[in-house]
Amino acid sequence: MEPGRPRILVIDDEEDFIELAQEIFGARGLQVVTARSAEEAESLFEEGPPCGVAIIDYRLPGKNGAEVARRLHAAWPETRIVFLTGDSGAATRIRRQIPSIAACLVKPVEVDSLLNLIGRLLQSN
Repeated sequence: MEPGRPRILVIDDEEDFIELAQEIFGARGLQVVTARSAEEAESLFEEGPPCGVAIIDYRLPGKNGAEVARRLHAAWPETRIVFLTGDSGAATRIRRQIPSIAACLVKPVEVDSLLNLIGRLLQSN
């Protein structure tokens, strides 16, 4: 961990998205912590300092993103949560299930929009 650099957590089982997130957020000076499954993410909640923002794919192996978000919120209540989903109809359901989330975006996500959103969320923490 590098003091002073904002941390974001990216939870997604798609390696391409993980690599893209590391590249685009890392290039903007953010520390990018990644997890490729719910179990891997949950172990991070116990180990390290909280992240300012968590980007969570709704469909993860083993558990859905809503379950992960509930555990994340219990461990790191200040972390802002952004969901990603490939199902536009699921976005409304996700917002109803977890009203405390900051945003729910439908894949594919425009990189500039995602960067702007994450920047605003980190500033508001």
